[in-house]
Amino acid sequence: MLVPAQEQPTPIPPPVKPKPAVLLQAKDPVKLNFRIRVGEGLQLKLAPNRPAGLLQPAVPAGGELKDAKPVRSSTPTRTSNPPKQATVQAPKNRPDKLKFLNGDDLTGKFQGIQDGQVIWRHPSIAEPVRVKLDAVQQIRMVPPAGKIRQHNCQVELVNGDKFQGDLIELSETELVLDTWYGGLLKMPRKFVRYIRPGQSSSRILYEGPDGGPDNWQTGNRNNSTVPMKRFGINQIKPLNGPAAPAPMAIQILGKVPMNPTSNIPKWRFVDNGFNAATSGPMLGRTDLKLPDRTVIEFNFQWSNYFNLGVNLYSDTIKNEYTGNSYSLRIDRSTVYLYRIDNNRQVRVGINAQSNMSTKTRARVAIYVDKPNKTIALMMDGKLIHKWKDKAGKFAGKGNGLLFTSRNSYPMRLSKFRISEWDGNLPEVGGNHKGNGKEDFVQFTNEDTVHGKAKGIKDGKLTMKMSFTEVPLVLKTISLLELANPVVTSAPKPSEIQARMRSHGQLTLKMENWVNGKVRVRSPYFGTADFDPAVFEKLEFNRHVPRRRGGDNIFGQ
Repeated sequence: MLVPAQEQPTPIPPPVKPKPAVLLQAKDPVKLNFRIRVGEGLQLKLAPNRPAGLLQPAVPAGGELKDAKPVRSSTPTRTSNPPKQATVQAPKNRPDKLKFLNGDDLTGKFQGIQDGQVIWRHPSIAEPVRVKLDAVQQIRMVPPAGKIRQHNCQVELVNGDKFQGDLIELSETELVLDTWYGGLLKMPRKFVRYIRPGQSSSRILYEGPDGGPDNWQTGNRNNSTVPMKRFGINQIKPLNGPAAPAPMAIQILGKVPMNPTSNIPKWRFVDNGFNAATSGPMLGRTDLKLPDRTVIEFNFQWSNYFNLGVNLYSDTIKNEYTGNSYSLRIDRSTVYLYRIDNNRQVRVGINAQSNMSTKTRARVAIYVDKPNKTIALMMDGKLIHKWKDKAGKFAGKGNGLLFTSRNSYPMRLSKFRISEWDGNLPEVGGNHKGNGKEDFVQFTNEDTVHGKAKGIKDGKLTMKMSFTEVPLVLKTISLLELANPVVTSAPKPSEIQARMRSHGQLTLKMENWVNGKVRVRSPYFGTADFDPAVFEKLEFNRHVPRRRGGDNIFGQ
């Protein structure tokens, strides 16, 4: 049992002679409920060859610690609480994570794949270990910094795979891309579904949470006297160093335990997400330096009804009405945007229809263009509305993000991804679609044409339409949809789904991963050697049903 954190460290009492051990013994098995407070340096162990229900101290009864010297633990105690001014920085050397199909997790360093086995180095094991691929569900990697290169185009294949590259040429038979991670990639045109010129790589500011609540803070708008705080025992301060997380507690319980002394409803960290089940809990952070153009993405789940408030670029996270920011208020039927200016709120533009009344989950993306004072909301890939603030300067004066539960039904936030944005909305006016018989072009001003895309070269698309053939400047095009049918298929045992940097995804076979190179085989572009720095996550054995998660209201 975890003991609640103390507000102030308890003074260390003077050493005393240990009392004789008390032995609890029973002829028949009995069930004992007891609470043990264990001090640093004291161990408890089961007495060997004794009946059930017997505990004894590791120090013999009546013995003395004659030559014992005080030792300061190198690990944080789970019964401490940091001073209010203590802060925790995100880990600089975050470990890779291996997840097994049975639900077990292992941290360490992913070193490659060879002969059908994962090579994994764990800090507690002298030699690298080998893990059979048929036991692995997922590997999450931390890509090295500074290796990525900006590209000018995103391509989506007929099976839904997408990746970025520099567009070299599109002919009537082939597409050619140049990439920093795989060199020149050539693929038959019949496998290409979408080409999005101008969608460049984006710098990721934050992605998570994964294994802990990171630097998120929680509080409740209904109690303004209690400031936002970090999550329970996950943020502690050991005697000999700065505050640090307690990963063992999270690993054991699957969540950050609530402080039993607190009766103020807050967000709870559960299974790599945040849950709330009442009106008032707030979730926020101010440590990310938001650029002028940002996209904030997250998974959102709810039960029955929801009302969620999201404050953007706020200079305070005290509550959703204070300071200077923009406040999105989303429920299952309507979305409003408010301008919060010196604690005063004014609605921006019109309200929009969210159309979420028949759903219980959505992928939410909020696009903020600070120079142009526009905010756009997309849910499940559909543009809900784009607002433009015409009143004065951009209202947000900080880097704060704040999420507020505004109703008493359960809701959950997870899989945040906050990244720099190039200012181009993906497929603006998403109601425009090709007819499936002809190629389809959508321009940046939302005009559209149908016809035959004969080819792309030197920054121009040659488009043959029923009335003429014209060259179109590629910079004016937001989407080219080729008239190739979508392909759907069940996951195969030998396939891996790889998530790549800059929102990429590829389904492929991994032949080997050694000496800093990855040999992959794709049914669409053949064999290629990839730089491993492009991968963020590998998903294995997708044909095997996944185990459900632990204690969260949505069961995953």
